[in-house]
Amino acid sequence: MESAYKQGGFLTAFSKWTAFIICLYFCVIGLKIFHHDQMHKITTTNTASLQKASLITQMHNEMLFITRSQLQIMQASDEKQVRSQLWKLSGLVSDYLIHYHQLEQIIDDRDEKVLEQFKTGFSRWYEFNKDLLNYANVVADSGFINTLNMIDLSFRKLKKEPEESWVFISQLR
Repeated sequence: MESAYKQGGFLTAFSKWTAFIICLYFCVIGLKIFHHDQMHKITTTNTASLQKASLITQMHNEMLFITRSQLQIMQASDEKQVRSQLWKLSGLVSDYLIHYHQLEQIIDDRDEKVLEQFKTGFSRWYEFNKDLLNYANVVADSGFINTLNMIDLSFRKLKKEPEESWVFISQLR
């Protein structure tokens, strides 16, 4: 009887340890999955933050270059310089709009203020664009007038139809 009791005690202890090891195994797997998910979230957040920082830096630099081009246009001494600066300005604006759309796609609620600041800065340039369009009409450069009109149209569609705005921006390039 004693050997049956020892055998029953052994089976009880064996089954308890087996259940404990199985529970421990599932806990380790659960913790490993949780850790992997948290690391993935952190990596994704970090990547998005780096993309935002890169785009913000690029857009800031592009706005500085746009401003510099505006000043060079105002200080140009002949029509050839004006035309070359206008084409340069057109490229800078299209790059800026592309980066704006890219930033708009990866932005979250906390970053809307930054996006609004870039939109405000571009709106100021847009007002200058209207003056340039009048100048281009005086110079009668049809290619440049077309480019400025496309910029004007893409800016107006920026709020209403972002996808169509991409088409116009890509035509500028």
